[in-house]
Amino acid sequence: MMVVFGIFIFSVATGLASSVNKKVAMPDNTILELEIKNMIVDNSSDDPFQYFIAGGQDLSSTSVSKIRNTLRQAKGDDKVKGVFLKIGPFDGGFASLQEIRQSISDFKTSGKFVYAHADYLDEKGFYLASAADSLFMNPAGDFFLNGFSSNIIYFKEALDKMGVKMQAIRVGEYKGAVEPYVTNTMSEENKSQIQAYIDELYSIFITEAAQGIDMPAKELRAMADNFTIKSVDDAVDKGLVNATLFIDEVKAQFAKRSGLDQDELKFVSYKRYHAPFNKDVEIEKDKRIALIYADGEIGMGKGVYGSIGSEGLSETLRKVRNDKSISAVVLRINSPGGSSLASDIIWREVKLTQETKPVIVSMGDVAASGGYYIAVAADTIVAQPSTVTGSIGVFLIMPNAQELMEDKLGLHTQTVKTGPYADFGSIDRPLKEEERGFLQGYADRVYSDFITKVAEGRSMAKDSVDKIAKGRVWVATQAKELNLVDVLGNLDTAIQIAKWKAGITKKVRLDIYPKPQNPIEMLMNYKGQIKTNALKEELGPIYGFWKMLSQYASSESKGVNVQMRLPFELQLN
Repeated sequence: MMVVFGIFIFSVATGLASSVNKKVAMPDNTILELEIKNMIVDNSSDDPFQYFIAGGQDLSSTSVSKIRNTLRQAKGDDKVKGVFLKIGPFDGGFASLQEIRQSISDFKTSGKFVYAHADYLDEKGFYLASAADSLFMNPAGDFFLNGFSSNIIYFKEALDKMGVKMQAIRVGEYKGAVEPYVTNTMSEENKSQIQAYIDELYSIFITEAAQGIDMPAKELRAMADNFTIKSVDDAVDKGLVNATLFIDEVKAQFAKRSGLDQDELKFVSYKRYHAPFNKDVEIEKDKRIALIYADGEIGMGKGVYGSIGSEGLSETLRKVRNDKSISAVVLRINSPGGSSLASDIIWREVKLTQETKPVIVSMGDVAASGGYYIAVAADTIVAQPSTVTGSIGVFLIMPNAQELMEDKLGLHTQTVKTGPYADFGSIDRPLKEEERGFLQGYADRVYSDFITKVAEGRSMAKDSVDKIAKGRVWVATQAKELNLVDVLGNLDTAIQIAKWKAGITKKVRLDIYPKPQNPIEMLMNYKGQIKTNALKEELGPIYGFWKMLSQYASSESKGVNVQMRLPFELQLN
């Protein structure tokens, strides 16, 4: 019976995957439906299991790479008349939105048109929609424009009540990741860097959105500052939205703009779009570029989808380094950092690869702390203006649950040991001063190594790096002025630089890593996703707290888990 069931599952998986990946011949008068919803990710493959495993929930993601490639092809495809940008609820970083928006703007240079529609819009959604020729909204929809904010939940008082003391070691006064566990208020240093971060992103949002709708930036900012836009009607009245229409009415607008009957138009999802290969394009046959996606938090081991494993990424780098047909490497980093040890292992492989062929880093939404560490060995660092980077600092945190165990739970530990420090790292007692000194010295050495590698990679003096490091977060426009970033641009910019450094003058083939998973691998990966979704639903706003504690509790050696991680969760409200 189990064998039959296994064969059945495999058959279903294979059939679903085949149907998902099937190429669709494009009809004449195609309108591409570009739906932005759920998670926005750098790169993803269509997953045949998501609806079944998620209990009917739509977990499909929006792939930046798929959108970029589709719009580039559609720009020169005579069968494509325009784009229908459908904006739903989504969660994504600002740099990803910037890259999608740039692709939409580039598509419009062909003379083709883009209409956008949404049921609900906030700043992020409006930023994307402002690239369209016209924006329409559901008459019963919502539109809010009131500025950016970022909030952090502090847990010290709650931990005190539970009888848990968090013992924190950090290097860099801006490394505020430990603050929520050791204090109830935000430090001035952390507050200043978060303020600078959201101010810079807000300036980018206001400038580009205002330009998109042909409105003075000061006027748009005044609307947000005064909370002028509190409804769709307000947005229409002030010229931010063209009209209130239902989706069927928007489709009628496409027919009117195209000069065709509505039944002559064919609306096709961008995920199913396939343009024929242009045989007249010359391809560089003997040279390739490896495009490696490094997405997620950095940890030891192989890694899984949505995370970076030191062993897994190192194997990929070694593979492309030893492949003589690969002339250059583009490393796409979208990571807030993580384990210092894992980051160092990856850095070494990037460095060895860079010594044999050009390595260009392209930064996504965030490439900070450990994410920046693995970037500094590259020849060139490219980042979107809104990329969050820097955060050159380290920290570690160890819980002392003695009060919780003894006074609140009545648990008592008896330890037999060979020396006074043999139980170092135990959570049933506080750190001794000598142990705290050891940890501080360890963190200091890791930090010194960090800034040394940045100094070598960026051709800077170590003291100069230290002045702009100290755990401080920078937006890429600021980071470029500080020589932490070379070029402001998107992934295409990085690929063009890689071609130039490799001496490639024709169109080039990209080898993309990690390779797409087969259906069975996809199914196995859902174990972690189901657990994550359940925890998010049950824990709500304290999920981040649980996640941070579980990460710090996973030790690489004797309870010492030095972190190179962003000092706060990047959330714009």
